[in-house]
Amino acid sequence: MTEAELRNGINKIIRNHDIDTAINNLQGYMRLSYGHSFLCENLANLYVEKSDFKKAGKYIFYKEKLSDQDEEILFLYFQSFGNDKINILKDLIAEGTKSPVRIDYDVKVRLFNMMNEVKAENGFLPKFMWNWYYHFESKFKKDKNYSQLSQLTRR
Repeated sequence: MTEAELRNGINKIIRNHDIDTAINNLQGYMRLSYGHSFLCENLANLYVEKSDFKKAGKYIFYKEKLSDQDEEILFLYFQSFGNDKINILKDLIAEGTKSPVRIDYDVKVRLFNMMNEVKAENGFLPKFMWNWYYHFESKFKKDKNYSQLSQLTRR
């Protein structure tokens, strides 16, 4: 599926269905394009419209640029997990998704930083994070900014 087809499909679902049906249908797209920023932004907007801020927070996390309202919703989202990074990451990381290729770079950095904080606090990285962590690490090593990122994330 091309980017244009994905965006058109998402817009069509939102236009032609009630909120609950649109959310259900967009969840199907998540299985194909987990973490895609346009998809997550639209899912987050639908959950905000329903006033379900915990679920909205999960998808807002995947937006590249965050507004003040997004930051407030993320705060509520993190609070709903007692700010426990392991449980937050369990919710954010798609079960069965081996490589998060559709996720924007800035979001990958946020996730990678959280994973490194978990690793530093606990002395290990939980198994459910391994695929994503090593995927991010391999991508960042190819990046010229990796040395700066590694200094920030490896204490």
